Amino acid sequence: HKPTNTFEQFRSKSKYEEIIEMDNTRFIETETFQQTVLFQEQDEQLKSLYGTARNIHDIATTMRDEIEDQNMLLDEFGERVDHTSSRLENAMKKVKYIIKANE
Repeated sequence: HKPTNTFEQFRSKSKYEEIIEMDNTRFIETETFQQTVLFQEQDEQLKSLYGTARNIHDIATTMRDEIEDQNMLLDEFGERVDHTSSRLENAMKKVKYIIKANE
């Protein structure tokens, strides 16, 4: 059936435009949905990454605290070794003196 007047031709174009508009609307809705799903997935991945980074931070903090404690213990041990070494050196001097005196 061929349009007979200008109004029918205009109306036919409108229906065509409506179909295109509906297709465009469906496309936009589909893209919007897909982007929403993608954003949700990215949010979940970022939350997971944040959790992992937080765990690494906690482990690093614990390691730092442990290293500080070990450094304090090593410093104390070093002081005791120095003190003992000094006392041993004095004792060796006395032993040498006694040996020399007995010769």
